[in-house]
Amino acid sequence: MKKQGLFLALFLVAGFFVWNFFFPLTQPNQDKRNPASTNAGYCIALRGNGEAQPAHWGALARSVEQLGLPNAMAGGSSATISMFLLESMASHPMVRGQNIQVQKERASLLLKSMVGFFGEVQRTDSWNDFKTLFGMAKNLKEGDVLNNALSLVSAKQFQQARSVINHAVQLGLFDVNSLRPLFIALQKNDVKTSQFYIRELMDSVQTFGSFNAQSPNLFFRAGIVNFDQAAKTFGSIAGFYALNSGSGAQVKNWQKFFDSCQKDSMGLSWTQIVQKNPKCAAHFSELFREEFSRGPKEGYEEQRIGSQFQVYPTTAILTGVAVSEFREAQLDYHRQLSPQFGAKFYVTNPDDVRFGYWGDAEDLQGIEDALNMNDEKSRRFVSLGSTTWRQVLALSPAEPGLSPLREFTTEAGKEFVSAGGWSDLHPVQVLKAAGCQNVLYITRQGAESVFAQGIAKRLFGFDRDWSEINNKEDSRDQTSLWSYLYNLGNPHSSISQALNSAGAVMCTNWNEFPVQTKFMELVEDSYRASYWLNPQEKSGMFSKLQPSLNEKRMGCAL
Repeated sequence: MKKQGLFLALFLVAGFFVWNFFFPLTQPNQDKRNPASTNAGYCIALRGNGEAQPAHWGALARSVEQLGLPNAMAGGSSATISMFLLESMASHPMVRGQNIQVQKERASLLLKSMVGFFGEVQRTDSWNDFKTLFGMAKNLKEGDVLNNALSLVSAKQFQQARSVINHAVQLGLFDVNSLRPLFIALQKNDVKTSQFYIRELMDSVQTFGSFNAQSPNLFFRAGIVNFDQAAKTFGSIAGFYALNSGSGAQVKNWQKFFDSCQKDSMGLSWTQIVQKNPKCAAHFSELFREEFSRGPKEGYEEQRIGSQFQVYPTTAILTGVAVSEFREAQLDYHRQLSPQFGAKFYVTNPDDVRFGYWGDAEDLQGIEDALNMNDEKSRRFVSLGSTTWRQVLALSPAEPGLSPLREFTTEAGKEFVSAGGWSDLHPVQVLKAAGCQNVLYITRQGAESVFAQGIAKRLFGFDRDWSEINNKEDSRDQTSLWSYLYNLGNPHSSISQALNSAGAVMCTNWNEFPVQTKFMELVEDSYRASYWLNPQEKSGMFSKLQPSLNEKRMGCAL
């Protein structure tokens, strides 16, 4: 339990807390070629939200208990984690194939129980390990550990410096694959090169959690999180919710949990459920202990995406000449050893920056054919084909600042560079092109993400000043690349078209609840968030969603 529990703590807790850690997470589709082939179904466009990912639990739970499981989902960054977990819950044998009312009750209860899962992690031995990690991370933030390594290198005590860095790696603070140049420099007793890479780590730690798109080398420097390991850890969590173990004891435990709790769960958050029926907490605790007390279990990350309903995870990609430009720049970064090297990096041809989507290859071809190529975001669509969840989780959440840009190869043998899933935080158009007649967009109030705009500025090289990269609309600018993509003041921008195309928008306020200090409030607010109904939505699919939003809010309605 201890080793696996440590990773559960690091990537469940750290995955949801770590971005702010240094600063005071159907009905099976009957027609997979057309995920919305019937008016009775709906699809979810899910905005990625970084450290606020637990807000998805509440928002999805509220939506699923009213509408049932979706026919399809799309999203990037942390939204891929949420899609992954919901798909695993939909595959649970006591959810899959049940009538729609039972699915509503059980799937929404599983989403709510993520709060309980987090509580259980805190009660394991691994939580003590995590608190140890917290102390180590605090020292890193204050500079003690890396300053120590820097001093050791200056004194030419390379073996001791390597031990200090290795200790941080063992605690999960750095991606060992990204640290190879540093370890090579230490092995060669190279003072200058070792000092550069340690200072780069210090910069990573200092900017970790701030989503600072202006940090010069964030496309190239060593990553903070090992996303390959994170995929395995989330796979363990998803395996628990999919009942991968299949043991007789767990089957009985799950049946007991559902029998006791599903009827009492509708309209209630997890906190309210366990207050009303304390047995629910006890039953869930028993499920958790049975799953994780006997060593590693089969994970879910090797499953093909879209096994229960269609999913379209997304990540920004470099294509064509931009791949060669990045490779050459990466070599120059390691040659020049300059802390300001990456400040001038951008892609020569902005059209080489594309937005890639995974999914069924036939569906993706249909989407590409149906997309409106006058929409700036839609014209950048690239099919990445089908894959496993492991590849999705290793790439889409791996955004600049947490990870360097990452090269990868699709199953069809095409080579790209992934820049993370910031690229489509309003994936309504993709779902509409997939045939979804009824799209629910789950988002938060406010204009486009400043981080996403900043990364786009760096890669596209557009000339909008950094002072104007903000969360405001700009009705004066109707023609720039920035405006075509992100400007709520431009009715033809991609974000405006997404809002106009959604049948309903769930308007949360997750940016107002820091996850490290207001975790429960974050989940609760999203569970209680209101729905804006598009006046042009005629099907009636969303007409009974509650609570309804009767006023327009920026980012939720135009």
